[in-house]
This record gives sequence, structure tokens and C-alpha cells, in this order.
Amino acid sequence: MEAANFRIEGGGRSTAPAPVIAEARLPASCGELLQGLLDGRRVLLSCPIDRHVRVRVALSPAGSGRIAGLAGAPKAERALRALLADYTDVRLDARAWILDPLPRGKGLASSTADVGGVIAAGLKALGQPVHPATVARRAARIEPSDSTPLPGLSLFDYHRGEEIMPLGPPPPMRILMLDWGGRVDSVRFNRWANRQALERNSARFREAVDWVCSGIDEADLLAIGRGASLSAELHQGLLPRPWLAPSLDLCRRLGGYGVNIAHSGTLTGILLPDEPDRMDHAIERARRELSGLRAVSACRLIAGGVQLAERAREVSPSVA
Repeated sequence: MEAANFRIEGGGRSTAPAPVIAEARLPASCGELLQGLLDGRRVLLSCPIDRHVRVRVALSPAGSGRIAGLAGAPKAERALRALLADYTDVRLDARAWILDPLPRGKGLASSTADVGGVIAAGLKALGQPVHPATVARRAARIEPSDSTPLPGLSLFDYHRGEEIMPLGPPPPMRILMLDWGGRVDSVRFNRWANRQALERNSARFREAVDWVCSGIDEADLLAIGRGASLSAELHQGLLPRPWLAPSLDLCRRLGGYGVNIAHSGTLTGILLPDEPDRMDHAIERARRELSGLRAVSACRLIAGGVQLAERAREVSPSVA
């Protein structure tokens, strides 16, 4: 890849030019609507929700190649270091801030938000175009990734970082997000995930894909729920969830469409009509009727995609 001619002009007698600052925002995800093996490829369809992570990157010239601010996010640090090596031959100092971070190990697409946000903000600070496909592809080089950097909803090869099929905007839907606690190391899980089990389920997984994709295309929310529930049930052989059956039962009592899961996380979602006034009642029912539930909240299905701040605010010392 050709290195960018990155240069920051100094002004007057200033001893150090001001850093270039850029900020990006990526959505969280309530697990996936689909995940499995399709035509020999590991694919997923993320379930982006109305919660976001902001990532800010500041690049300073005439540096030593130091990266600061990402000690607690080694994947994001690797992504930023690789980005700078690929796009510029100038030694830059970089500092990054992960703002509004997500809990890890739950299936909220926290790693993709961190890594993708650093990549998008870094590209912007370097003066490079920020293409969602580039962000998704580079994020997948660090670890298997989510489709949340891509606009709308997308069937996605999460190992190669390639979009298989754009599915368009999301239908109106609310999600009751349930968590029974614990964490899943997604990197270890994806290394361990039994391909033979995925292959055994591949015919039925294709059925789930057909249900969800046609449901999105035709705004048939029951079809989306049916396919998502099937994908969740097929995954019981890889990561058993004793709470799946009670969640499906509650979904039926609430008049929902189906359930989805974080296939390498702890979350389960109940897919519900886009009626915000019903969500407080649904939360109360979940707390009362689901034994062992640790946390419950309501969210809304949204489109994925990278958002760039028009102008990043000045870096606050309180978050440095």
C-alpha cells in the first residue's frame, strides 16, 4: 500500500504543530441475528442497536512512533499501529481515547467498535477516505469481526472481513436485551468453535438465512424472528444457553417475533414490535419471570455504519 504524504504545517514560531484530531462513532450490537456456516464461509448478520462508542485519535508529527491511551485495548492499539505503518512513512506520535466504552465479553460488538473506531478516526486524521468496507476488512485482520461498520444490515464473512450481501435498512423493531452474567472470550471461542458442528447445521442454517434475509427484504418481522430463533437454537450445540427456552417462552407471552443471541457472548435479545410504550412492561415481566437474570434493558434496532464527527472537539485533559 502506498504511503500517504502526511504533513502538518506549523505556524509562526510555535515549537510543536498542533495535532490533527479526528473522531468516529460506531454502534454496539445486541449479538447477531444470524451466525453460522454458509457455503463454506463463516458468516454473521450483526444486530446493531442505538448505543454507540466514540473513538478519538490525535496524530502529532515529528514523533517517535509512540501510541498512547490504548493500554487497556490492545486490539485497538494493534489496529492503529498497523494503520500508521500502512498509510504513512512519517514517524508520528498517536494518542487515542475510547469514549463511552462498552462492557466486554457480552456480545455487544465492543471489540469491533473499539478497533473499527480507531481505524476510521485514524484514516480521517491521516486525510484518507473512510470507506466502511476498508474499516471492516482491516478490523477483521485483528480478530473475527462484526458487520457493524457497514451501512444498513449486512450478511458478512466475519473471518475475511468481506460483505457477502447488503440487506438494506433495518425494519422498525425494539429489542429486550437480557444478560444472565458471565463473559465469553470471543477470540478463544472463535479459535475453538467446532467447524464440524457448524457443517452439520449448515442446511438448517441456510434456512435461517433465507428466513431473515427475505424478512428484511419484505419487512416481515415474524420471518426475521423465526430465522433468528433458529440460528440461536442451532448454536446450542456450540455454546449451550439454559436460558434460551425460557426466553422463547417469554417472547411468545409478550407477543414478540423471536429471539436472537450473541453467538460468542452472553446476551439474548427478544425481538419486539417498535412500540416504546410497551418496553417498561416488558422489562418488568422479564425481571419477574426469568430466573437468574442479571440485567435487562431496552434498545432499538438501527442501521450499522461509521459516523465521523464534522470537527472533533478539543482533547479534554480529563480523558487523556
